[in-house]
Amino acid sequence: MDYTITAKKLIEQLGGRENVASLTHCMTRLRFVLKDESSIDDKLVEEIPGVMGVAKKGGQYQVIIGNNVAKCYAEINKLYPISDSASSEQKKEKRNPITVALDFISGCMTPMVAAITAGGLIKVLLVVLGPSLLNALSTTSDTYIILNTFGDAIFYFLPIFVAITASKKLGCNTYLAVLIAAVLLYPDLITLLSGDTRPDCLDLSL
Repeated sequence: MDYTITAKKLIEQLGGRENVASLTHCMTRLRFVLKDESSIDDKLVEEIPGVMGVAKKGGQYQVIIGNNVAKCYAEINKLYPISDSASSEQKKEKRNPITVALDFISGCMTPMVAAITAGGLIKVLLVVLGPSLLNALSTTSDTYIILNTFGDAIFYFLPIFVAITASKKLGCNTYLAVLIAAVLLYPDLITLLSGDTRPDCLDLSL
């Protein structure tokens, strides 16, 4: 599949680059925010090679591509560089607060679905192989500890992953967002915030 052709025809059918306010993608879909959807013919979009269907949800015009959606997204941005954050005109437009909230949550969580699923499957595998069922692996064995690390990593460092996706959604600096999330996970800070004792400099007792 030549996704260069798909990208070119797709943008043409969606009214050209000037009609696209923003573009993101999830595991199988291109998620367009369009300035005007009234003149778009869904049937013509679906006839484009590589397009499996279309859907309209949460203020987005979603084009279903399948597992190769990242390739198509890359080709679109080569031909027509499009920001994944909404344009200034789109931000000024009044939108339903619930729709905005759902769109933000979806944009932040959807890119992580694959990683979260992988971590969950590893945890299920450990339950099956561990002492709870088959008892094939001891909780103190090296294999169990390594697999458990892989399973827990996505959930332990979830704030960092959310910081990355949220920064792209909001159009802010990704490195600053990751820094804030990393600070919240810093062990000494967690110990300080969870403890009952205060530093000596804050001890006001006589």
